[in-house]
Amino acid sequence: MKFVYLFSVLSIFFSSCGLSIGKEIGRVSILNEDGMADGDLSFHFDSGDEITFWTDDEMTFETGVDLTIHVDIFKNGKPFKTVDFDPRNTKGCISDEKKTRKGITNWEYHCENESFVIEENGDYKFKVKYTSVNDSTLHLKRLDFIIRASL
Repeated sequence: MKFVYLFSVLSIFFSSCGLSIGKEIGRVSILNEDGMADGDLSFHFDSGDEITFWTDDEMTFETGVDLTIHVDIFKNGKPFKTVDFDPRNTKGCISDEKKTRKGITNWEYHCENESFVIEENGDYKFKVKYTSVNDSTLHLKRLDFIIRASL
């Protein structure tokens, strides 16, 4: 019973914040043991489905680091759209812990970054890659790209 109550309270809270939680339907770990990795996810979506991009990251950096997640979206096998975003620019978070000390920021978060509504039925592929300006002050511990959908 407590779980149902907690879920209800959290649902009301997140919907009032404007977060589009949706259901997690795919996750790509862009950071692996060998360093950076590209990843891709494929789904069939129908017109009207709402898609949100989330990141679940943990990093340490100094101010001024340039971070970008680049997503090439293909619809029915053809280039459709490109989305670039800084994962630190968020629209809302499930969890967000940020501490800065002596110019060094430690940040761990699970946040919404981008959202859009599917306009046409189709098979969609998302090719994801992370880019940054070479910066020795950036230390990534976790870098996950997540797609959530309200189907």
